[in-house]
Amino acid sequence: NGSVSYTVTAQVTALVSPMVTSVNNVASVTGANCSTTSPCTATDTDTLLTPTHFTVLKTAPDTVITGASLNYSFTLGNSGQTSAAAGQIVTVREELPPGVAYVGATAGTGVSAVSCTGASPSLVCSVTLSSALAQNATASFTLQTTAPAAAGLITNHASVDPSGGTTPPVPGTLCAPDSACTFATTQINTPAALSVTKSNGVTQLTEGVGATYTVIITNSGDTLAAGVEWTDVPTGMTIQSILPNGSTGTGAVTGTCSVTPTLGCTGITVPAASAGVNGSVSYTVTAQVTALVS
Repeated sequence: NGSVSYTVTAQVTALVSPMVTSVNNVASVTGANCSTTSPCTATDTDTLLTPTHFTVLKTAPDTVITGASLNYSFTLGNSGQTSAAAGQIVTVREELPPGVAYVGATAGTGVSAVSCTGASPSLVCSVTLSSALAQNATASFTLQTTAPAAAGLITNHASVDPSGGTTPPVPGTLCAPDSACTFATTQINTPAALSVTKSNGVTQLTEGVGATYTVIITNSGDTLAAGVEWTDVPTGMTIQSILPNGSTGTGAVTGTCSVTPTLGCTGITVPAASAGVNGSVSYTVTAQVTALVS
């Protein structure tokens, strides 16, 4: 048959809705003899899909000690019906909290490479997808940082360009849309800081008498101290017993105490300081004086 052909370019303007799920393009011919076997119209129908729409979610540890490693985990998603292609670069903007130092970035599931540029606190990370990202699928990467030297609550904001471009919205409390913006908070604590006191409340002892000592282990840091132990080294006396005698704070473990073969206690957890009150555990030590005056 004889024929002529044309190329038609168009811009889709329809938006997906419960009532609109496809688009049609109809070509009509005039000036010809039309029949059922040789129609004068032709229709092309295509399913209408929402475009790729990137989302971002970030998580972080609840608590970290000052100066320690602080890793932020990012999850990229696609809420659109159109898949993002493998090899596509997704742009994430990161605003580090004061005192947080950038260390590096590591690719996770569905990501082949991550490259972050800029100077703290503002970073721009280019995230390369290793495979197609379909609707509701996710990809991940991790940002490594160092926690600040000062204790306190910090908030880290980030955003992604939802269209797949290179201009994410400004991270922060005014960032929009919500699905393209994320934040994570972390409490930065000072490390455990232990001290110990021991006293019998007197300055003189008589030969052959008994003596009672109080041992208090105190933690003035924001972080509880686990795996603590202490030993008793007497001179001129015999230790008869070591018994736990209370604690201050949450999460205290007084451990196991003995007088043989080792004098002291092991397996202790000293609570962290809270609301200006130091954590502590205490013990009562009874002894018999064996030294003689000479």
